[in-house]
Amino acid sequence: MTVICRSTTAAWFTSHRRGLMAHGLILGGFLLYLLFLAGPLFDRFQAVPDEARLVRLQLPDETSNILYSLDKLVVSPSALEIQGWAFMEGQDYEGSRTYVVLRSDKETYVFDTSSKYTPHVTNEYGEQSINLDWSGFIATIPVRTLERENYTIGFYITRDGSEALRYSTTIVAKSRNKDVEIVDATSSNL
Repeated sequence: MTVICRSTTAAWFTSHRRGLMAHGLILGGFLLYLLFLAGPLFDRFQAVPDEARLVRLQLPDETSNILYSLDKLVVSPSALEIQGWAFMEGQDYEGSRTYVVLRSDKETYVFDTSSKYTPHVTNEYGEQSINLDWSGFIATIPVRTLERENYTIGFYITRDGSEALRYSTTIVAKSRNKDVEIVDATSSNL
């Protein structure tokens, strides 16, 4: 009797082989889609307008040669918008690139920024030949990229091979319910 069951089972698999292979390929393709393509695809649907890109950079040790101001912190359900200005002391801003850094105990994120025209910074801090008109920045950081942590906001600036990093006293937190809030804020540290 055991031989008949094996024979019947083997016969059934043989007769349904094409259907089983088709279903196996469909299921395998769906699993591959979920593992590798679904995240990036849905990230496009959840994109925040003008969102800052997460970049991979090796950060130097913190320096003290950055002057900065956090002019505006706006928190929404989908994004954290950071506006302000930052520059390396005694250096023209031309050719510089500013990044916003969010550092927690477990993770450090570096985001690119968009430049913002800030002629008042040149008027206030520019020495005779230093132009700081484009030292302003805007970073719209998608909340979905952040883990549940408290983050200190920092600034990383590069220019012609030199680099500087400084952290502010401003802390933002992402909570369990995925909201981001400002925990402690000081607008500038000059």
